[in-house]
Amino acid sequence: MRREAAQNISKFTVNLKVQDIVSEVIPIFKALISDEQDSVRIQALSHCIPLYESVPAEYKISQLLPVVLNVVNDKAWRVRWTLANKLHELCVALGQEASYNSLGSVYESLLNDMEAEVRAAAASHVHKISRIINKDFFVQRIIPTVKHLASDVSEYVRASLASSIIEVASVLGKEATVDHILPLLLLLLRDENSEVRLNIISNLGNINNIIGVELLSQSLIPAIIQLSEDAKWRVRLAIIEHIPVLAAQVGKHFFNDKLSMLCMGWLGDEVYSIRRAAAENLLKLTELFGEEWTKEIVLPRLEILHSNSNYLHRVTSLYGMQVLCKVIAPSVRYVTYSLTHSLTYSLTYLLIKVIKLFYHYYWL
Repeated sequence: MRREAAQNISKFTVNLKVQDIVSEVIPIFKALISDEQDSVRIQALSHCIPLYESVPAEYKISQLLPVVLNVVNDKAWRVRWTLANKLHELCVALGQEASYNSLGSVYESLLNDMEAEVRAAAASHVHKISRIINKDFFVQRIIPTVKHLASDVSEYVRASLASSIIEVASVLGKEATVDHILPLLLLLLRDENSEVRLNIISNLGNINNIIGVELLSQSLIPAIIQLSEDAKWRVRLAIIEHIPVLAAQVGKHFFNDKLSMLCMGWLGDEVYSIRRAAAENLLKLTELFGEEWTKEIVLPRLEILHSNSNYLHRVTSLYGMQVLCKVIAPSVRYVTYSLTHSLTYSLTYLLIKVIKLFYHYYWL
């Protein structure tokens, strides 16, 4: 019964006057948030946002803020986990004054929590919290804690941090990003866990606008090139999927110098999904850099694959030509058609030989 009451407490505030909320609802909420059953406390905390939003600022500071400050020390880790996931909304509901002064310390405590699940939940919201609490407090108190989490014993915590840390750059600006965030990115890109590396790679497109092409090329590009040969094929696949975004940011000249051979090399990868994604990637790059770039960089590589002794590479060449025919002009398409026709002939010949061998084995 108390759990149901906690789950629906915010509905009581819809048609009540402020004085009625202060005198009637808030005491009930305080009792529920201090209930002996942690399931009741979790429900009260999960559904309290409308209540926090419905009272004036003076009541938020005097009546409701102390509740949050007590929850951070709750004995049940699931309650603290709920607080970590709801803290951003609570910051917005309580207002800037409370967020600047008190909730920053609450967030710091959650990042240092003894339970990995709580630390992970707090780390996954670091980009949201960075937009709300005082910037100086964030740099002086939160960033050192976040640096510690980059080496946390729990890979789940590191993965959660990797999913959100890049977005902090837009709040801190270039100088603070280079000083504090960039070293974290390089550390997480070298993490032994593939999910951590994937989460960083998936958000790399957001960092260039902050640090610029020069710093990107000096720091992150070498790490990306190293990850292009990662033992985990899903990491290589994630790199391929984000290459067009990086290419648009770094420009044709830089791409040709640093990344073009990388893209061509994936066409010969041992994993089918990588080869197919690399071929499809050529379409996006052609749309970005134009047909002349395709004739100069891509077609010679496809010709080499067309003559490869491994039939899987020849199939990849065929698929790459098929993909490119969607966007290139007829004059270029004629070249790809000639190669495709020749390759199709070779595949047909191979199929005939297989059929003959099959016939010979079963009928003779």
